[in-house]
Amino acid sequence: IAGNQGILLLPALNSVHSLAGHKTLVIDTQPTITSIVPNGGSTLGGSAVTISGTNFTGATVSFDTVSATVDLASTNTTLFVTAPAHASGAATVSVTVAGGTATTQFTYHAPPVLSSAFTATPATAGLGQTVAFSAAATDADNLPLSFAWDFGDGATLNTTSGSTTHAYTQVGAYTATVTVSDSLGDTISATATVQ
Repeated sequence: IAGNQGILLLPALNSVHSLAGHKTLVIDTQPTITSIVPNGGSTLGGSAVTISGTNFTGATVSFDTVSATVDLASTNTTLFVTAPAHASGAATVSVTVAGGTATTQFTYHAPPVLSSAFTATPATAGLGQTVAFSAAATDADNLPLSFAWDFGDGATLNTTSGSTTHAYTQVGAYTATVTVSDSLGDTISATATVQ
């Protein structure tokens, strides 16, 4: 060591320190990821994702090459992010700070698709007449589907099949809605009018 100056090693979180009479070597700390919840979501994006770990101060997050929005409420140990849209399949989630990058996996699933139009038969029904509703749906990931029916008159029903019936007890025009959900919570909805 020449002269009176030495090298002082200081652990730091992406910061710079100075001490009189010493040169400072800044050590940036590598982030670590302990969990990601949920670890999958819709190809449409928008899933709220929580990443837990350490040394997240100043972090940016990407899903493969697509940047994700990091919520301002995030901390050094918890990141709240919104997953971007992505093709179906696995994506590498990267958390990057000055000290390096940590990665984990997130799996994208396609939402259900209505394979035929949502129908109400007959579309014009008499008072008390039974109306048959049908909504055929498929899921690219072969996940189980559930059907939530809202008949527009205050009555609702949940089924695991894409067909049901309902009778209206008051004269009027009603908009019936079916919401198809897979087991991951991805949904698609459609409406039909009954008079």
